[in-house]
Amino acid sequence: MNRCALAVLVCLLFASISFAQQSAADAPASREDIEKYLDMMHARDLAVSTMNAMTKQMHQMIHASWKSSQTCRRILRRAWINRWMT
Repeated sequence: MNRCALAVLVCLLFASISFAQQSAADAPASREDIEKYLDMMHARDLAVSTMNAMTKQMHQMIHASWKSSQTCRRILRRAWINRWMT
């Protein structure tokens, strides 16, 4: 009786392994699937708008830094000229 129950359990175990195989629905996403998902989520538009905002902000920061460094250079140049003239 025990051997028969053990044999049935072993058969059920091996049969259950076949159900655990990957089906077509569980297959990894293809390149087209990923592109459809990104288009659906508007990820490209979001990335472009984020990059545009970052570029604008960086441009403003660089311009402000350049302006302040120009002011500093003028002051240093005037001080150098004043020292040279005296």
